[in-house]
Amino acid sequence: MIAWHTDEDDFEFTEYTPEEFIEGSTIPPFKIYFKVEENGIPKVNHKSALAADKDILRRLVEFDDDLRKI
Repeated sequence: MIAWHTDEDDFEFTEYTPEEFIEGSTIPPFKIYFKVEENGIPKVNHKSALAADKDILRRLVEFDDDLRKI
């Protein structure tokens, strides 16, 4: 179900089947974030993110290539 905000207090709801939802869905390319503190030192937040390294980046590129072949 998707809710559309029509005006200040009203919403319109549209229900979709899982098949319809998947048909209208897209997956964006992988995003890589680079954060730097004010002192110029890179900052990594490990709460839910993976720390990037050459092996992980290579595997992401390979995985993306494989998915695009489908």
